Amino acid sequence: MNNFVKISIIVPIYNSELYLERGVKSILNQTFKEFELLLIDDGSTDKSSIICDKYKQIDSRVKVIHKSNEGVSASRNLGITLANGEFIMFMDSDDTMEYDTVEYLYSLINKYEADVVCCNAKMYKGGILKSDININEEIKVYNNDEIISEYSKNGLFLHAVWNKLYSKRLLEKNKFNENIAYAEDALFNFNILSDSKRLVKSNLPKYNYFINEGSTVTKINEKRLDILRVQ
Repeated sequence: MNNFVKISIIVPIYNSELYLERGVKSILNQTFKEFELLLIDDGSTDKSSIICDKYKQIDSRVKVIHKSNEGVSASRNLGITLANGEFIMFMDSDDTMEYDTVEYLYSLINKYEADVVCCNAKMYKGGILKSDININEEIKVYNNDEIISEYSKNGLFLHAVWNKLYSKRLLEKNKFNENIAYAEDALFNFNILSDSKRLVKSNLPKYNYFINEGSTVTKINEKRLDILRVQ
């Protein structure tokens, strides 16, 4: 695999066989091609590990790491350690990206010389769209002393990790706390944004967030969303 990729996309995986291929395909079909995809299999007991290995054989940009179950934060931290890209993205294993998400975020981080850029997301529950869709682009730029004030007012939009592109240098010294089970991404982003000089926000929904009814993680996802909304 090319060690000089521009972006590393990290996907922590645990028993996601029902949705994993959908998500992986959405990444591999991106218009932006200069990335590596790190699939971190966190001790899955279903067919997720087999799916991961299949895509490793199909596409040379895919790197698969099988490990014992330690939780999503440990998986993301391992991905950060192994990442070769100058920039890092995260995706949840049951979600998808729009076909041009990576290209769009990469263009913003370069245009504005930002440390972090983020887009909006479409929320689906039981396969049904539950959020409004913006089609007219609106960009907002925040500099260091404005960032945390904005963070405190915007809930999920800034707390989540899956709608962002990060400069890797910030993540190397600000990792996920592996000792907390909920809202770990909110704490992680607070630390990252506190250390950032420039944040760029776009209102365009380039990420697809799925809450899958009947899934064993549905209640956990909803609980985490509730926590994020009130912070």
